[in-house]
Amino acid sequence: MTDKEILRLVCYDNKDKVVFPISRSAAKNSNFILNYIENIQEKKDGVIKLDLDSKILKAVAIYLEHFKEEDKQSIKLKILGDKGLEEQFSQFEVKFIKDYDLDVVVDIINAAEDLQIPGLHNLACARIAEYMMFTPDDEILKEFKITCNIPEQDYNEIMRNNKKE
Repeated sequence: MTDKEILRLVCYDNKDKVVFPISRSAAKNSNFILNYIENIQEKKDGVIKLDLDSKILKAVAIYLEHFKEEDKQSIKLKILGDKGLEEQFSQFEVKFIKDYDLDVVVDIINAAEDLQIPGLHNLACARIAEYMMFTPDDEILKEFKITCNIPEQDYNEIMRNNKKE
């Protein structure tokens, strides 16, 4: 298969049968897809069936195709500073990941893990970390639907102690 030939990522468990074309060079940033096309005797039609929601698969395809000329495999995630994502990610990456709600970002993390896409995985994890860094605790609890099972008196004491620090 040459780079001009197109791979088609397909949601195989989706009724709408959405297909997302990517070039072979885009596949190099996914160890799973790369191994698939190199070792599993790819069918001539270039179809790779994946058990992912079409919205998530579209995000994966956009990311892979955008970075087809760059190696995103060996990028290491650094601890986020005061500027958050902007310190270590490109403008494209920041806008790309912030366009998704946090529940979708969690799904992107899972897809990036399954498809072995380290760059996308790091980006999505950093998005969650940034949210946690710059969002008040009560909003985080609400966003992720976390309920507290600590007695109210103990909870209030913990919150008072946290404010002192």
